[in-house]
Amino acid sequence: MKTATLATMICLALSASHASTLCSGDSAPVTIDLTQGTRTAALVEAIRYSTTWETSGSGATAVVAVDGAELSAAVGSGAVEWRPTRNGKYTLTHHVLANGEQVGETLTATFMMTLGPDIPVISPASGTILSGNTSVTISCATEGATIYYTTDGTEPTEESAVYRRFRVSGRTTVKAIAVKDGLCSETTVAEYALGACETPAIAAQASFTGSQTPVSISCETEEATIRYTLDGSEPSATSAVYSSTFFVSASCTVKAKAFYTDYFDSAVATQAIEKVWTIGDTMGAPDHLFTNGVLPFVRVSDNTAPLGESMRSGAITHSQTSTLSTTVMGPGTISFQWKASCEDSGGEYDWDHAEFWVDGSRIAQLDGETAWQTVTHSIAGTGSHALEWRYVKDDVESEGEDCCWVAGYHWASAYTATRTTPSPVPYVWLRGHFPHTPDEYDAYESAAKEDAANGVNSVWQCYVAGLNPTNATETFRTVISWKSGAPVIGWEPDLNEGGTKHERVYTVEGRERLDAGEWTTPTNSASRFFRVKVELP
Repeated sequence: MKTATLATMICLALSASHASTLCSGDSAPVTIDLTQGTRTAALVEAIRYSTTWETSGSGATAVVAVDGAELSAAVGSGAVEWRPTRNGKYTLTHHVLANGEQVGETLTATFMMTLGPDIPVISPASGTILSGNTSVTISCATEGATIYYTTDGTEPTEESAVYRRFRVSGRTTVKAIAVKDGLCSETTVAEYALGACETPAIAAQASFTGSQTPVSISCETEEATIRYTLDGSEPSATSAVYSSTFFVSASCTVKAKAFYTDYFDSAVATQAIEKVWTIGDTMGAPDHLFTNGVLPFVRVSDNTAPLGESMRSGAITHSQTSTLSTTVMGPGTISFQWKASCEDSGGEYDWDHAEFWVDGSRIAQLDGETAWQTVTHSIAGTGSHALEWRYVKDDVESEGEDCCWVAGYHWASAYTATRTTPSPVPYVWLRGHFPHTPDEYDAYESAAKEDAANGVNSVWQCYVAGLNPTNATETFRTVISWKSGAPVIGWEPDLNEGGTKHERVYTVEGRERLDAGEWTTPTNSASRFFRVKVELP
């Protein structure tokens, strides 16, 4: 007969540190006597029995049974979970079989289970929306059990209030336990509120290119506080408060949750946003558009480049050209950095080399083994200008890494105000109203035409109505009155300087309300942006 060495262990899933009379809301009161193999516990979790063994041969099988009913028969080490369903004595046995015969003795553990009281039942059910001052009842099916409860979310103990019928009228968390003969039940919980916050709606692009993208969050529950995170974690009462549209510049996961006094918190809204790489990111101008040619430049890591990476000319062969291009709105100044690793033609540029072109004219060339060099070029003409970088190969031979690199792009437009609005709007003023506008000509033109916060059709109209919004000393006085149910202002010039009073009427547009009466304090134009329609006398 084969011999076997057995090692067995009987244990509970419950902590052995609990005393038999604890009723503090811990998992359960437990008394453990490993010597006698007897347990007394409030039944809240499974009893876990584990056994391991070794034999001098293969095929040994461990058999685990409770009161003679087999729970498991397995080869190798194993674990069995078993949950008593009644009070009383249970006998757990374990033995090992090899070649159909028992090896060694049968190990026995006795479990004496004393179950705790039934879990209390709270009414109304958890999640109920209260209509006002509502009565709460708590009951327990275990006769003679005492119910203890709390209404502040803390765990109930025997030091808590003994149940008697009570009322709740707002956001409340009720917790209760039942205690009898030194044993306590599990805790039961019921939560109430006057309403439930609607799930916020996140308005954002799933993916974006450029330096940033806007994120807006709304909630149909009026006056609810929206809190959000950008790292994928669930928003809590300490997360950032949403107040207005914000911008993100990298891939992230936006999560938002609404909170309101005496209401249930909303479900969590989630929006993943992906930052998609473009050539502009590598070139140092994320919001600028670059176009690769048929034989394109490629993105490469480069610790010597301005941002740690650069655009490298493509892998081409003799008599081929790799190109990278963009356009700018002149006049202005272009600057960039480049370097080369190729044949050195001694300044003749008949062999492999790099070129920079503006509007079809070659502006700069580079060849040989070089460090980073800066090129700066002013463009005087108005309108669109085509820029292009080329790496050109001749018909024979190659040296070095046979390529060029470009990075550190910067375009400084000479424009200081919009050119496509009826009145030029200074970029410095637009930047104050749209701080997230990229420093690009087209972006400023678009920003000037966006709807204004006061409801008019575009920002430039506010600018016109404000006369000169960059002049903080420019003031006026006016009397507000009503004409055909709409607010109007009568312009009153400074008569002390020889001005003549005009009977023109300016109809205020884009405003739902405007208090009637005189503006007793002159206001500077920077705070007076609204559209007006002039009616001549």
